[in-house]
Parts: sequence; structure tokens; C-alpha cells
Amino acid sequence: MSNKDLKAESRGDNILFEIEWLTLLIQKLPSPLVRSFVIFVGVTFSGLGLFLIV
Repeated sequence: MSNKDLKAESRGDNILFEIEWLTLLIQKLPSPLVRSFVIFVGVTFSGLGLFLIV
């Protein structure tokens, strides 16, 4: 899928897709430290993105 396809989707579907992609990525990471770092960064960017949208 291209960026245009993702933007064409509704916000809810897009967010669910990103969460699903992140969970798959996190499951493939080796160490708990890396996982926690990725989760922290993901939550931070998600919060910032929601703040900018509103």
C-alpha cells in the first residue's frame, strides 16, 4: 500500500493498522529492553500525533 492509500482510509482503520504493524514489529524484536524502548517511542509519537490532529 502506498501513502495515498493509507491516507484515503478512515482515521480509525489507519490507527488500527499502525497498532497491528507495531505489535508485529515488537514481537520480532529480540530483547525486552528494545521492546520497551520501541513501545515508549511509539506511545510518545502517537500522543504527539493525536495532539497535532486535534
